[in-house]
Amino acid sequence: MPWNDTAQLNLLRADVREAVIQNIFHVARKFSVIRFDAAMTLAKKHFQRLWYPMPGTSGVPSRQDHSLARTEFDRMFP
Repeated sequence: MPWNDTAQLNLLRADVREAVIQNIFHVARKFSVIRFDAAMTLAKKHFQRLWYPMPGTSGVPSRQDHSLARTEFDRMFP
């Protein structure tokens, strides 16, 4: 998918979500401040909007081939 200069993490996978959380905790234990650029992309609603938009929504046109119904997305990303 897009952003070929950025790691693409599949947050639909529970193990990937957990690994991100654990890495955030790991960094937080070492530093007093953490900077998150584009942190909203980790939030469920933005992750769906950006990578798996609901069918028929404007979303990002290049991702319409990856659209998921809300119920399916909620099942995969609780």
